[in-house]
Amino acid sequence: METKKPKISSQSVEVDVAGMKTTRWFVRLPEGLVADDLKDPALWSVVVAQRLKVIKKHDVVYAVGFADDFAVEARVVGVSGDGIALGKLSIINFPAPTKPLYSDDLYAIAWVGNGYGVIRKSDKMQMGPVFATEQKAIMHLQNQYPQDAA
Repeated sequence: METKKPKISSQSVEVDVAGMKTTRWFVRLPEGLVADDLKDPALWSVVVAQRLKVIKKHDVVYAVGFADDFAVEARVVGVSGDGIALGKLSIINFPAPTKPLYSDDLYAIAWVGNGYGVIRKSDKMQMGPVFATEQKAIMHLQNQYPQDAA
């Protein structure tokens, strides 16, 4: 039985560079999608239907996997009411982390799709904003604890 793939939402599609004739789009893919899934135009049906983002033929899409483990650069070769067709897909694989992310007894730093977050282990709740680096998330985590007055 084939599992249903998540659709790409308009909120995950952003203009990276707007040129005179074409646009370069940055897309953060939902969890569960792999590079090969981008060959299916139907994944873009929500983006096309909402018309919040106007992706056109000849535009460039740079799509990043949820886990930040790959990216795909492609050219838009067709747009219809059903979705967006991509051509000339170039896949870039990123190396796996060499060490686990920081954690302590109560909290863990985790990749949350668009950056690093502090996750409370007891209920898996994200504590605060998303950070660009693990180090910034660790600093935020350390601020969760009472500080000794010196």
